[in-house]
Amino acid sequence: MSVLRPFIIVLLALSLTACKTDLLTGLSQRQANEALALLQRHQIDVVKKIDGKKDFKLVVDGQQLSDAVRLLTEHQLPSRDDVSISDMFPADSLVTTPMSERARLLSGIEQRLEKTLSGIQNVATARVHTSYPVVEGDRRRVQPMRLSVVVTYEGSIPEDIFSEKIKRVARNSFNGLAYDDISVVLFARRAEDSLSAAPSTHQTRDRTAIWLSTGLLSVAALGVGMQWHRKRRQRLAPRPANVRAKDATQTDAPN
Repeated sequence: MSVLRPFIIVLLALSLTACKTDLLTGLSQRQANEALALLQRHQIDVVKKIDGKKDFKLVVDGQQLSDAVRLLTEHQLPSRDDVSISDMFPADSLVTTPMSERARLLSGIEQRLEKTLSGIQNVATARVHTSYPVVEGDRRRVQPMRLSVVVTYEGSIPEDIFSEKIKRVARNSFNGLAYDDISVVLFARRAEDSLSAAPSTHQTRDRTAIWLSTGLLSVAALGVGMQWHRKRRQRLAPRPANVRAKDATQTDAPN
């Protein structure tokens, strides 16, 4: 049992390093993918799993839990799911109005414009917000439509030229939209504090586990060698004279 004790310690140590912890639960597909991409960029050992029928969850190594929580907090993830106009004005509702139909149309154009802007070089994220038609009291006068575009970009770009091009694309995407009613706000994405510059918690844990396992195996091998050497010395050690005489007497005794 004493010989096997070091091996048991090794197995316990390895099992502790492989402990997994639920980081986020009840996520949508989009929320899970956003958090998964962020954590993987920072070398966090994360796995996406199914949580129930439609939801997802993220599981991380227990020793990386604090790093994962810090990253998610800094980037404000998981983000809330958007409430689309189609959910607010379903097409199969019992009562449809011209305003609800126009709202669904504008929502579709918004999404197409966001997709177009997101495909431009240096654009990290793009969001388009339209002022939907609202009737003013009893006068039945519809306010003019306004459009705002929020873009987060990476790298170095000429912001003035970039904004003018976005305005041109947005004006030609909506009928009756005045150029002065379009606002474009640009934000430079801050360089992320990458954890890869220094050894990550995951890499440190792996090296620690390797050194721990190697050290314990060495101790176990040393224990086995010492026990074998002790037994060998006992076999080769000279026996006392009275023991030898007793053995000789038993050998010479008649059967």
